[in-house]
Amino acid sequence: MSACSDAEAGPMPRRAVSADARNGWMLLALLPGALLRGQAFGWDTLLPLLAAVVVAMLAEAGLAFAIRKRVSMAGLRETILFSALVALWLPPTVPAWAVAVAALAAVVPRRLLFGGAPSPFHPAMAGCAVAILCAARVDMPVGADAGFLLVAAAYAIGGVALAIGRCIRWQVPAMNLVLVVGWLAVLGWLGDGPPAYVALAPFLPTLVLTAFFIATDPGSGCLSMAARLRFAGFVGMFSVSALLVLRDDAHMLLGIAGTVLLANAVAPRLDLVFGRARDSGASRA
Repeated sequence: MSACSDAEAGPMPRRAVSADARNGWMLLALLPGALLRGQAFGWDTLLPLLAAVVVAMLAEAGLAFAIRKRVSMAGLRETILFSALVALWLPPTVPAWAVAVAALAAVVPRRLLFGGAPSPFHPAMAGCAVAILCAARVDMPVGADAGFLLVAAAYAIGGVALAIGRCIRWQVPAMNLVLVVGWLAVLGWLGDGPPAYVALAPFLPTLVLTAFFIATDPGSGCLSMAARLRFAGFVGMFSVSALLVLRDDAHMLLGIAGTVLLANAVAPRLDLVFGRARDSGASRA
């Protein structure tokens, strides 16, 4: 992945890859985990992924043609990435129709409100929140801890490959996961340790996707490294808190998605306090 590298000199943040190239590499990095998910939980659990991608692509193409009279391939690739993240972030028990609705919620408001420009809120997280609210019930598959661990490992390997190829900043997922483990250990030490770790296990794929593929999004994150590290730590700590405080599966997932969206909302403030203020013309890494 060394082809991803494109360093910039000077005080501006290094631009590792173009947005379109990064989206393509991220889709490739998600593929092994998606295939393992199908093998572990049944290939029919990939139908929501297919439904989300198809519905989102049709919506993106229709809106882009209606607004700009042309369809951008880069826009379609970004739409595929966000819709795939929606489908893979949600548990395999969420019905296909709810995942498709989530994909629409990730694509349509962004296109209508921002015209395809980066949204201040991560589109996939907004879509996942809509899916959880729409689905009648959201449950994790029972007795599937080993399958979740394998899928999480595949996502983590893909994320490490992205960091090695400089498609994402490695400091962001590292800080996120360190805070996840550290905060979990602190809360476990203060209370009942073993239940906390047991509660975390089924959600490892969700947390790994959040660390490597969502918290690293340049459009909804921070510009300066100091602000990015605090952004990642905020997401990690409050995601663990949601896991341990909210016992219902749907509420736990909604708490994690809400944590990311809240972090998106405070990202500009973090840049102002800990780094350079946002500038529409600034380079994003």
